[in-house]
Amino acid sequence: MRHYISLFITLACLWLMLSGEYSFSHPLVAGMGVLSCLFVTWLSWRLDIHERVLTAQRISYMRLPAYAVWLIKEIITANWDVTKRIVASLCGKRDAIHPTMTQLNSTQSSHLTRVFYANSITLTPGTVAVYVKKQHITIHALSQESAADLARGDMDRRVTCLEVIK
Repeated sequence: MRHYISLFITLACLWLMLSGEYSFSHPLVAGMGVLSCLFVTWLSWRLDIHERVLTAQRISYMRLPAYAVWLIKEIITANWDVTKRIVASLCGKRDAIHPTMTQLNSTQSSHLTRVFYANSITLTPGTVAVYVKKQHITIHALSQESAADLARGDMDRRVTCLEVIK
């Protein structure tokens, strides 16, 4: 039960930060914020999501900052690559953008880290994780080079290193 109380408090704090409604001079806005936090907490309880996440294999929070720095560097690099491809395409270079769908293998052992890997792919400009099933992730990439870069497995290896072995 304490997990759901902490979930509600976390959601309420997030709502306060994002809404900027600290005076509660608008009771409808404050009421809707409280209702939405209650609804999400109730939905989490009904779907038993919180307990499944807690019992799932966890992510090493000690390794997470290094991964975040690496991912930000990758996002900036991919952003620059997408920008160059768009400009080249506008200048008449037809083969600058060559969309492709491909399937990647994932070495993560838990659903949580596979979702983490798929979200990392989607956060990187020019690539989107389309479908996640067991040990395979289908991606759409703006270019074959982007897909090949993901297929080399550096991101997969780094996300797998975030897993905590039970």
